[in-house]
Amino acid sequence: MKQIGDSVRKNKYLSRFYLGYIAAGVSLTNAPLDLFVSYFLFGSALFSSIALIVSSVPIGLMSVLMGTILKHVDKFKLYYWSNVAFMVLGVVVYLGGWHSAVLYLVLLGLRSIPQGIVLTLNLTFTPDIVEYGHFVTKKRHSWDCFCDSILRS
Repeated sequence: MKQIGDSVRKNKYLSRFYLGYIAAGVSLTNAPLDLFVSYFLFGSALFSSIALIVSSVPIGLMSVLMGTILKHVDKFKLYYWSNVAFMVLGVVVYLGGWHSAVLYLVLLGLRSIPQGIVLTLNLTFTPDIVEYGHFVTKKRHSWDCFCDSILRS
């Protein structure tokens, strides 16, 4: 574990990536907000189950299609603009989604498309960071990718 910690501390790009990932996770308020909206605006906490299904379908679809999408689009630009779209659609859901249950579910489904892209692309950046660390330091730390998957779970 000490060797893993030293490796992460010495690779400033990997450290920044993990700090950004932690900050994004701390600021993610979808689940509690969806439960609040389900209960207080649509009358039942069970509505959040429907919202979860509506959100899960586009996320799953994006993960399956990501290989095809990345053949045509630069992944860094896609990641950046998907984050922007996710934030903008989050505001749209907040401002306009409470008028009806159907509108809320449609907006939630639309918001889940860039969310699925961001969640899937997050998994592709660690190998790039490890490769760059190898390029800069001439030390190969391929086990960082394995540790990344353990830290995220």
